[in-house]
Amino acid sequence: MGSNDDVFQGTQRDVTYAIISMVMSILGTLASIIMIILIYRMKSTTGHVHLVLIMSVYQLLYDATFFFSDVNCGYYVTVFADVVQLIGGVAASAVSNWIAFIALYIVWYRQKFDIFGSMPTIHVTSFLPGFIAAVIFLIASVPKSKENDNLVEISIVFIYNDMRMFSIFLNFVFVSLIMIRISRSGGNANSPQEIAIRTLARRMVYYPVIQAISRSGSSWYEFAYGTDFDQQNVSNTEYSAMIFSALITPTIASARGEQDGFQSIVYRIHRNQQHPCYGS
Repeated sequence: MGSNDDVFQGTQRDVTYAIISMVMSILGTLASIIMIILIYRMKSTTGHVHLVLIMSVYQLLYDATFFFSDVNCGYYVTVFADVVQLIGGVAASAVSNWIAFIALYIVWYRQKFDIFGSMPTIHVTSFLPGFIAAVIFLIASVPKSKENDNLVEISIVFIYNDMRMFSIFLNFVFVSLIMIRISRSGGNANSPQEIAIRTLARRMVYYPVIQAISRSGSSWYEFAYGTDFDQQNVSNTEYSAMIFSALITPTIASARGEQDGFQSIVYRIHRNQQHPCYGS
């Protein structure tokens, strides 16, 4: 991924890109840490809050290693950061899909979803795809003398990128179905719990949009120029794509919209003696 010879040395483009990547990574990391602290301060034991916590931890892994993956800080440091990125990025997106699916299930069937009972399945399906991509990437990258570009492309493009794009598609489907159900059921619910559920459903419309925006920078660059973010001898258009990716990816990361929205709405439900469907 990153390929500067030195972190803050080289051409003006190299230094500018490294600084932007570092600042955005720090901001994303702080946002994830704050979210985790807020969740712990809620002292809630609901399944939804637990899922948001899991998603926030995976997102923290992604944010904290973004700079080291994006800018070369030494070959094996970058490889380690890439491995964490593969696991954290895919897992955070997958957990967001579970949150959206559970919200759809509750809104559609009006009954409780056993989140804690489903937790082993949620953990496996969220962690495993990124882990498989990370193992393939490690096999392809270590040792350096035997680096296999074809396997690297499989792990990053065909597993990591495709899984995150599929996650965006799933969330669009889930949100669309939720809004269809809400529109069909009418808007005559008056209890604080029902209002909170409807607010959650309506607010979810923005989350796949945020996911799509956050992936647009990386997708643009990788589709046009590949997975190697090298600032040497690149056109102005390619460099612009790199800067856009560095600016938008860690700060509007794929799970950030869900973290903010779900945390606040679930807190509202919890405060209002929560709806039974969300007590799981």
